[in-house]
Amino acid sequence: MKEDVRKGRRLIHGLYAGLILAVSSVPGSDLPEATGLVPDKAVHFAEYCLLGLLGGWAYPTDKRKLWLLLLFGLGFAGLDEIWQSCVPQRKSEWLDFLADVAGHLVGVLTALFLLRRPG
Repeated sequence: MKEDVRKGRRLIHGLYAGLILAVSSVPGSDLPEATGLVPDKAVHFAEYCLLGLLGGWAYPTDKRKLWLLLLFGLGFAGLDEIWQSCVPQRKSEWLDFLADVAGHLVGVLTALFLLRRPG
């Protein structure tokens, strides 16, 4: 893969991680009212699944980098929840963290599966 393409993919991954932190920085009073149509944990799962997909797409799939990417997801999810606890009218939840980590894992593994498929 060309280095320019690899850098572009990594930039997209990093920008999306920044977007997650930006949304986590919004005070609770400025967030829209939950409608109940989509469970909160499903939103966490989906947001981190996309982060995992982008990470799996951005980085080579050798085993060492795979483990680093999975550790990144674990650490980033933890830091995101800690960060939210510092934002007014937001709170950190253990189940949100678990949904984040599960989503990231599924996203990374899905990206690896799709990238290794022939064709």
